[in-house]
Amino acid sequence: MLDCIKDYQTGEIITPKPGSVFTPYVRLAVAGENILLTGNDSSPISPINRAVITSLQYGTSAGTGACGAKIEITDEGGVVYRKIFHALNKTINNDPSENAKDKCKLTFGWVVSSCDGTKEMIVNDTKTWREGGGQVALQIMSMTTTFEGNLIKFIIEATDLFVNSSNTRLEKNIGTEDGTVDLKTAIRQTFTEKSPKFSKVDFLNAAMDEKKEFDFTNKDGGKRGYKSVHTLDQESNISCTRKWLNQTETAGGKGCLIMYNPHDCSCVILEDPAENAKSLGTYVVNGGNNSPVISFNPTLKWFMGSNAGKGGASSGSSSGDCGIKPVGENDKDKKTGIEPAGGQTALGNPQSGKLWRDNNEATERGNETHTKNYDANKVYEVADTISAELKIFGNPHLVNPLFLTAKFISIVVINPYYVNECTWISESNCNSILSNKNWIVLGADHQITSGQYVTTLKVSLPAPGINVGKDEPIGGTGSNGEVVTGETWDGRHAETF
Repeated sequence: MLDCIKDYQTGEIITPKPGSVFTPYVRLAVAGENILLTGNDSSPISPINRAVITSLQYGTSAGTGACGAKIEITDEGGVVYRKIFHALNKTINNDPSENAKDKCKLTFGWVVSSCDGTKEMIVNDTKTWREGGGQVALQIMSMTTTFEGNLIKFIIEATDLFVNSSNTRLEKNIGTEDGTVDLKTAIRQTFTEKSPKFSKVDFLNAAMDEKKEFDFTNKDGGKRGYKSVHTLDQESNISCTRKWLNQTETAGGKGCLIMYNPHDCSCVILEDPAENAKSLGTYVVNGGNNSPVISFNPTLKWFMGSNAGKGGASSGSSSGDCGIKPVGENDKDKKTGIEPAGGQTALGNPQSGKLWRDNNEATERGNETHTKNYDANKVYEVADTISAELKIFGNPHLVNPLFLTAKFISIVVINPYYVNECTWISESNCNSILSNKNWIVLGADHQITSGQYVTTLKVSLPAPGINVGKDEPIGGTGSNGEVVTGETWDGRHAETF
């Protein structure tokens, strides 16, 4: 086992936190008031609770910032029910002061008790969002109620602000032909002055350094982005912003992601952080009591063609480098064995681009910048050939989507022993197909119910012939993954891919 771990380890080996008794903890604050906990007499803030949270599910996605929660509550007298009803989202025209951070805030994690009587709170907001924690601020979108057994039981569903964005259509353009507006100003106005209103817009560089926002390239108008009349075309603020960003790139030659930060209800335009990817450590499957892994569920399916979604990754025509085709006589890329497929239509010059970009260079440059933005988003939006769910001991410091973006983990899979003629044997200690240094984190799901708290990490691996070259190992160069062999997709060539 030790040799196997040594071969695949990146960062620290994740082990369970020591402690005698771990008790799941949930606090729900509505309109700035702490009203619910997972217990009554055990409550450290209110010993007289007339309601109790019976279960919580919170999930978030890296690369997009999508967040959501489902909370099941049992209420005795209906007082809590009334408070949550008044906090229920009823309009998209709220001022920033009335948005999610003042309506619904979640705190969850563990209360750890030691034998000497000391207690420690390990919850999400004991760390900053840059450390994976921070506040979780959402908006309550729905309530489903059951009156039964002299109790009120109801389930509330809360989401990020992007959900309301998808239901809006913006009309009035930003800027005029006589008074054009730079791209950063246009994006900030779109998210902070038009409903639904976000608290602010941050332009985070690839290193996620809050002290210095990234600049756009001088090729396309300068540091604050090109100046133009930014058309809205009855689209949502997300779609409009994606369309505008597709026409340019950062000063570092990268595309951008559009994300939600639940810590402060802000919109974040994030410079592609892929080159700054960091490890979250090593998890050992079948590692016994010294491992926090509960279960590991991989799925392997080679997709014959894929493309990023229109919403978060692109608006309009697809770039020419999307998905795959069968390898055959028309193979255009002898290095990877992949012939690019997808939409081959050239990108026209958008209406807003006619004010600042020469039509003669519009198509070529537009395709170039569009591809940069597609590449930034595709890992989070294109279907995964090799994906898995890693269920671990609850970790409340894996809740912020910005922190999870451009993160990877090493998973070491130890093959279980089995009985053969009364002897415990194992053909190989290491599962070399699934053990890999480069499992990309796509998101996290947290479930608290019946005294248990479990976190599920959603991860994927770059696949040979799909995301990386046909001769590279699973997970790509440096992953220590296995090189796979088999027939190419059209069945005509039996070659390594």
